[in-house]
Amino acid sequence: MNNGACDIENSIITKVCVIAFSNFSLSVDGSKYRIAKSLVDAGYDVTVLAIKDAKTKSREIIDGIKVSRIDGRNRPIKFLKFLFSALKQKPDIYHSFDLKTLPLAYFVSRINRSKLIYDSRELYVESMRDKELPKVYKRIMTSVERFLIKRVDGIIVVSDARADILVKRYGIKRPTVIFNCAPYKEYRRTTIIRDLLNIKDDKRIVLYQGLISRGRGLENLVSAARYLDDAVVVLIGDGNLKGELIRKVKEEDLEEKVKFIDAVPYEELLDYTMSADLGVHPVQNTCLNHYYCAPNKLFEYLMAGLPVAVSNFPDMRRIVENEGVGETFDPEDPKDIARVINNILNDEKKYNRMRRNALKIAKERYNWEMESRKMLEVYERARTAKT
Repeated sequence: MNNGACDIENSIITKVCVIAFSNFSLSVDGSKYRIAKSLVDAGYDVTVLAIKDAKTKSREIIDGIKVSRIDGRNRPIKFLKFLFSALKQKPDIYHSFDLKTLPLAYFVSRINRSKLIYDSRELYVESMRDKELPKVYKRIMTSVERFLIKRVDGIIVVSDARADILVKRYGIKRPTVIFNCAPYKEYRRTTIIRDLLNIKDDKRIVLYQGLISRGRGLENLVSAARYLDDAVVVLIGDGNLKGELIRKVKEEDLEEKVKFIDAVPYEELLDYTMSADLGVHPVQNTCLNHYYCAPNKLFEYLMAGLPVAVSNFPDMRRIVENEGVGETFDPEDPKDIARVINNILNDEKKYNRMRRNALKIAKERYNWEMESRKMLEVYERARTAKT
């Protein structure tokens, strides 16, 4: 299947080397997998260079994607191994995931005279994990990005606001916006969550799925649960905040209002999502990377036919309000979170309209089959451009 995009000519095999400083496991790197798989389906020869950990193999082939994971005792050794492995690939195109891989990818692309695609998943300098780093480091990384971003052959971002920021910051041509959508899956109502947690039929299920960590507003979501009318909050996922949230639920006597499910394999996740009644994402404005997010969970909720309640941030607000699929709240106010959720769930006419809209736009627009066409067009332009 080529998702409607142009396949490369059968007589020409274009070799791609994807550089990802992650383990490239399907449970963590679903978006990277989708990109690599779409390239394979379009006729590209794809190798992913990733990081080896205790749970992954050094080498394997996943659905036609050749994966080579780099091991190393410390960062300098690991970096050198990445460098030499990337040089040995000698591909036609390198694909750099995020700013942390861009200097290496740029260097090897110049040595091998290869094209380079910069996939800016995050506003890396402003991401939360860099918040405590020295200002001089941030200035250096901004200067590095300013220099390199004008020397790549294609730029991909995951939201309109992030594209606008890069244009304003660096004076570049507008990057291609490719939303982090899931492959389309026909809607089929399930009862997995209800059956697993023994939730009564008269209770609505408010679902959060994803990483359970700080900055995602989950403490406030738990606090909001006490104000919900006939609804149960269910969190699917794992993370370093989970234990603290479980203790909070017990201490505040919310066991009947908040429940947890461990992370499930990504290929099974939408079946769980389709058993909920509303999707929620209370991410907090801890950094620009959060403020300008358009996360994959939003599109998963829509594909499952769920009206959504999300933080009142630009990209999510634009989608939710323009498409009529939900409402926004102040993520710092548990009562406001509960108010918006109750407003949607208690208005049957509104709820059904939002549900229909969600299913419609997920099928027609917000799915990977549609988004991958734009990604393949970026590759086609890079592949055919004169050096």
